[in-house]
Amino acid sequence: MVENLVDTPLIYAALFNFVVWLAVGFVVVKVWCAPVYHPFVIYLLYHFVGFIVRPLLIYLDGKSFIWLRVGITPTSEDIIRVTAIANVALIAAFLGFTFAKRAKSIIPTFAPVRFVVLRPVAFYATVFVLGVAGLYGTYRAYGDAGLQSVNAFQVTRDAEGGQRLVGISGYTLALAEFLPIICIMLYLCKGSIRTLSIFFIAAFVALRAYIGAQRLSFVVVLVSVFFVSLIEARRRYPGALIIIGVLLGALLFDIVGHDRYVVRRVVLGDADISSIWTSYVADRGSKSSMDVVEFDSATVAAMVVDERAGYSYGTQYLRLLYWPIPRQLWPDKPVFTSIVNLNEYGNFSSMTTTLYVDVYMVYGFVSLIPMMFLLGVVQSRLYDAAVRTTSPLLFTFFWIFLIYFKTILRDGGVTVVYFWAFSMIAAAILIVVGGIRLRRETTGARARQDYPAATALRPSG
Repeated sequence: MVENLVDTPLIYAALFNFVVWLAVGFVVVKVWCAPVYHPFVIYLLYHFVGFIVRPLLIYLDGKSFIWLRVGITPTSEDIIRVTAIANVALIAAFLGFTFAKRAKSIIPTFAPVRFVVLRPVAFYATVFVLGVAGLYGTYRAYGDAGLQSVNAFQVTRDAEGGQRLVGISGYTLALAEFLPIICIMLYLCKGSIRTLSIFFIAAFVALRAYIGAQRLSFVVVLVSVFFVSLIEARRRYPGALIIIGVLLGALLFDIVGHDRYVVRRVVLGDADISSIWTSYVADRGSKSSMDVVEFDSATVAAMVVDERAGYSYGTQYLRLLYWPIPRQLWPDKPVFTSIVNLNEYGNFSSMTTTLYVDVYMVYGFVSLIPMMFLLGVVQSRLYDAAVRTTSPLLFTFFWIFLIYFKTILRDGGVTVVYFWAFSMIAAAILIVVGGIRLRRETTGARARQDYPAATALRPSG
């Protein structure tokens, strides 16, 4: 086991987290009937795996490789602290969600949504241009990497542990974020364009798996297909076949995470499927839920904040002001803006600390409660707006928020702005140039809204 001092608190933490989670989840899922594609349900799934399952796995594994890597072993008091932080955050977000919820009982589901392209020639030309830009960014980021590195670009680490790009602009690498949103926009179009999107999506997933980096990109595309299939089937939760597909996607995600070069080595003939699977099973048996270590990282990060470093007073969010400035204009642009640098107290390099600790770091529970309450409000209001809107821009804004919501919870608000901003740039260009309109398949008295026939789409499909 981990340590005698920590064994029992891990069990109690998991049980207490489960009781609070069950109470909140019962109201949201059972009473209000929130569909699986509601942001709060994604939040509940994240919390369940990261703060209920994970402490149990630490107990069963007898260790946390995150704690070993950081070089800090928490005490019982630290386990109690992170349990309090996680549950206060969940309850605050639930209260914000409740405050903002328009419906008194049942949360409405989406009517099936279709993007209608009024200027198909301009749309296809724009897809081509943005796709080429995305492939160029992907090549510059990963194209020259061999079996010694995932990334083709070089970085240097400063005294604070921050990584700076060498010889390339971050804006060039960011072009790669155009590709997932192109796949998603094409899939939302249905008809002949959706048929085309299947080939784009398959090629994109294969490309990302071969590269072995940015698994999040192909995950958000597959999640979008999953959610759209549920909406079009008018289902709140998936059936058995869809669940099997989700599990296979999760397995691919985990295999690539276990060995970032796995597909590359198979293609180059350096490994076969049997040896890859044997290595994967053996390694994952000693590192349970390796990619979902929220409890581990939150525990030691909160411990540093309270016992060693103090509060950041929100200085980490100043990065949003510095980030857009090209390094060519500001060579000494700081990577970190927070007055709290966790790397001074352990090996936190490239490690996420969860949204919980990110907002707790600002000023303890005084910042945690209102900021998580606000997150609950945003989840509710954005979903309600997306259910009713006829604006493709607003719907896309919500959709990007939805598919990257787990990233908000895991990485905090600063990182997700990067994905949201570049996704919205590509989406807005496609919507404006292609003259895209949003059509909903409505039922009842409200008639279906039609648009001019100047489109290459079939009526259904």
